[in-house]
Amino acid sequence: MAQLREDFPARMRESDGLRQKTITGVIWSALMQFGQLTAWFLVTVLLARLLTPKDFGLIGMVTVFTGFAVLINEFGFGSALIQRQDIEERHLNSVFWLNVVTGFAFTVLFIAASPLIARLYNEPALIPLTSVVALSFAISSLKVVQHALLNKSMDFRRLAIINVAAVFVAGLIAVGMALTGFGVWSLVANLLIMASIQVLLMWRLSRWRPKFEWDTQAIRELFGFSANLVGFRVLNYWTSNADNLLIGKFISAAALGIYGRAYEFRILPLVLGSWVLDKVMFPALSAIQHDKRRVKQFFLRGNRTIALLTFPMMMGLLVIARPFTLAVFGQKWEAAIIIIQIFCVEAMGRSILTTSGWIYLSQGRTDIQLRWEILVGIVRFLSIIVGLRWGAAGVAAAWTFSLYFILWYPSWTIVGRLIGMRATEVLSNVASIFLCSAIMAGAVFLAGLALPESNYWLRVAVQVPLGAAVYMLVIHFLKVRAYLEVRELVAEQWRLRYGKTADLAVHS
Repeated sequence: MAQLREDFPARMRESDGLRQKTITGVIWSALMQFGQLTAWFLVTVLLARLLTPKDFGLIGMVTVFTGFAVLINEFGFGSALIQRQDIEERHLNSVFWLNVVTGFAFTVLFIAASPLIARLYNEPALIPLTSVVALSFAISSLKVVQHALLNKSMDFRRLAIINVAAVFVAGLIAVGMALTGFGVWSLVANLLIMASIQVLLMWRLSRWRPKFEWDTQAIRELFGFSANLVGFRVLNYWTSNADNLLIGKFISAAALGIYGRAYEFRILPLVLGSWVLDKVMFPALSAIQHDKRRVKQFFLRGNRTIALLTFPMMMGLLVIARPFTLAVFGQKWEAAIIIIQIFCVEAMGRSILTTSGWIYLSQGRTDIQLRWEILVGIVRFLSIIVGLRWGAAGVAAAWTFSLYFILWYPSWTIVGRLIGMRATEVLSNVASIFLCSAIMAGAVFLAGLALPESNYWLRVAVQVPLGAAVYMLVIHFLKVRAYLEVRELVAEQWRLRYGKTADLAVHS
């Protein structure tokens, strides 16, 4: 602990402004993600009870393609605006109008292509669904620059207000529609209303306004970064969504609906951990990109902070997946249990592995990221093909195996070369957190043996708080480094805000 006090704060002293801005950004980003997650969870539970797995599967079939178009429409220029240090008005205006034009073009394109998508899945209902969802391209194109500027300035307080409000209001309307019998259209409305609210609030809370200006040179200056980035994102998107496409095509809409709900639990640690810091670490690491030693220290600290939250969450859910799923979502989602458990194993590694993007982006090496994603895409596609033989659960299991035994080590070796970091440092960085999480999971499992099998709510009500209590005790008594760092950070922020000495100081 003494080393932490002398090393990290001392090395960051010359950039206190950046450090404080980063810490504030983390706090607001965490509040934003927690608020979004709370609203999302409540809405998802209600919709899952009101709708069928097939309803979710149908919308999943559509969003496989529309999600890709959203990615192409933005073309990485939003991230390029964040990464580039000398942004001028001509860059902002040119990116805005380019996105507006392509957004409306994609809307028209997908309305025209809706019969082809319906024919691919042999689902005629996808024609009107795709046509209406396509409106989201035109809507979302209006917020790319405002969103980038809020991220670049680390104004996560405003982003928190925007995103939480959008999720909450859109979710309430969707639930109301589901209650009145709109079925799958309630899910479509949720997407469009959320996008519309985000646009309205970003224009309300952002001071920037576009001017009628176009500068081809400005686009070219951003294109080098954005072209490699969008290439990576295209590959990443299809490698991440090939499972949805193939399950929907070769199994059924209901199977895709079940798989999609299980997949969302895999997203939980990314939302609460990786994505909270994602919004902060990219601009923060970009600001110190030439100081490799500080980048490495900052990166490893962020990594173990993520693991501190995501590892116990996923190990706990792995143990209580059955009572949790049946209590919260109901019997019609029972087939999702085994897939949720597989994704819990995958998500622990994924929550750490996804942070490699911080290094590629902040170092401006999206070219390496693109080449690596080509290999990841090949491995993922082959694992999905192999797993399809055993259904949706087989797909999840095959990918999880590939992630740990084929991709993990070479991924960290490549990233490590950019900042002077060994792959083994990543493992040792989170080893103590993994151990504490395993101890917690063991305690939760043993407690479950003493509880009635069929009383799902009782099991959840007992095992969840028990797991949280055991985990907190273990990380406290073992003095896990990430836990001590978070405590010290909380104490520091308390002193800065209230001028009092918090009784949270860490003693070595």
